[in-house]
Amino acid sequence: MKILASFSVNPFYGEIARINSIRDLHRVVHARCGLLGGLDDEQGFPRDPESFTEDELLAEFRSVSRHDIIELVDSVDALKALSDDPKFLKLCEEFIELNQLEA
Repeated sequence: MKILASFSVNPFYGEIARINSIRDLHRVVHARCGLLGGLDDEQGFPRDPESFTEDELLAEFRSVSRHDIIELVDSVDALKALSDDPKFLKLCEEFIELNQLEA
């Protein structure tokens, strides 16, 4: 499991998503920028989610996001280390509780 965190801190706004597979990451990126064509092939048809790398999907996400920080991390500890902003840490705790993860 990986965790996608995208947020800004001044003012704080953001989101955290649990990513279990490349398809999950593709789903999140597609929801943000699918209509812009960045996930399509040369003929304008949607590419298979499995044909993307994590780096390609993150680059596409970063190109359209308004968040300052966008990171795909491997653990809850790495997630919490992204910021010491109290609102971000509260969002982390809510994410951990909702997903029944160990802090």
